[in-house]
Amino acid sequence: MSEEAALLAEIVANPDDDGPRLVLADFWTQRGDPRGELVVAQCAEARERAKPRPDLAVLVPLRVRAAALLQAHENRWVEPFGVPADAVGWERGF
Repeated sequence: MSEEAALLAEIVANPDDDGPRLVLADFWTQRGDPRGELVVAQCAEARERAKPRPDLAVLVPLRVRAAALLQAHENRWVEPFGVPADAVGWERGF
């Protein structure tokens, strides 16, 4: 099993744990894959949203960056699954 496949399996096995997601994000980022940045931005956004008083100065730039990444790459990312991009919801990079 490849390192990427092992990390994906860990994410599936532990869907509420951001640790494996962030390890995979580093893996992707090191290879120039923008999915890594999306995972990092959306995980940070989820942590901020979970606070009793989310800081909009932190939250808004994370949302803007995630939206820009999705606009630029989403169609390519969902193409292998045969679904339209507008049918997909993204949470913590997946």
